Amino acid sequence: MPVKVYRLFFIGYLGDIGAKFATFGWHTQNVNGADVEQIYEGIQTAKQVSGKPAVIILDTIKGQGVRFVEEILLNHHIIIDPEKAKAVIAELEQRLAKYN
Repeated sequence: MPVKVYRLFFIGYLGDIGAKFATFGWHTQNVNGADVEQIYEGIQTAKQVSGKPAVIILDTIKGQGVRFVEEILLNHHIIIDPEKAKAVIAELEQRLAKYN
């Protein structure tokens, strides 16, 4: 494993967050953080829980929906030049076109 990847994993990996909350008696659930319906359903489920706190863990991918950004390991603060921005907009418009 390259040093950069190892360091990121070692520093940023939080383990099974749901298991940690569950250990303290919380009701836990994981949902797709890019799916509004799943988030809504998670909130409705959490509202039904009684006698203990509830946590909803949103599973997400940084830059989701923009292929080249998803593939960059350290993409918290990348610079997108105007040419790349045009390509990104074209990619997103192509994906959205199927909904029209």
